[in-house]
Amino acid sequence: MVRTYKRKSERRSWSLETVQMAVNAVKNSELSIREASSVYGIPKSTLERHKNKKILTPGCLGRFRPVLNAEFEKELVDYCVAMQNRFSA
Repeated sequence: MVRTYKRKSERRSWSLETVQMAVNAVKNSELSIREASSVYGIPKSTLERHKNKKILTPGCLGRFRPVLNAEFEKELVDYCVAMQNRFSA
């Protein structure tokens, strides 16, 4: 198992707040998409997808989406840990 992971790409090296600022600048006609891309350091295609609201879950990389929501997953983990503690005693 890898103890220290070193990121190998620059993919999604920007924050969602930066993307929102860039999209707002484009929507308010302050900057064009190409200018906003160079100013904020975000790819033009990413800004276009966010501007046209084609992103279903912002902030997720890859094609796989979580099946369970975070609250249910935490409840399930707590239950598994409680059952493990009961049977190990």
